Amino acid sequence: PAEPHQRADGRVLAALQALATQRLERDTLAPSVAGLLDHVTPAVRLAACATLESLGSPLAVPALTAALADEDAAVARRAWSALRRLTGLDLPPDEARWRERFPDS
Repeated sequence: PAEPHQRADGRVLAALQALATQRLERDTLAPSVAGLLDHVTPAVRLAACATLESLGSPLAVPALTAALADEDAAVARRAWSALRRLTGLDLPPDEARWRERFPDS
């Protein structure tokens, strides 16, 4: 059987997948999803980036900017992809450059 944390991560991943399809309340959902970018499990952080991109809320920009420095390269790349899609900008995957462009991040 799966460990308790694995089952919990599975539930979080399933919830993120469901949230990614939401078209209403994006700005309400984005801060809660952004909080998962600090999750211990890289797969959850990766899914959070994808969900934030799908939600399309500009409120996600600060959290995604911070995620550019994630220790997991896949998470950092996914955060960069989400930022580019949300902002329409093609800045390099450099946290400092994004913070320069979005000082409130």
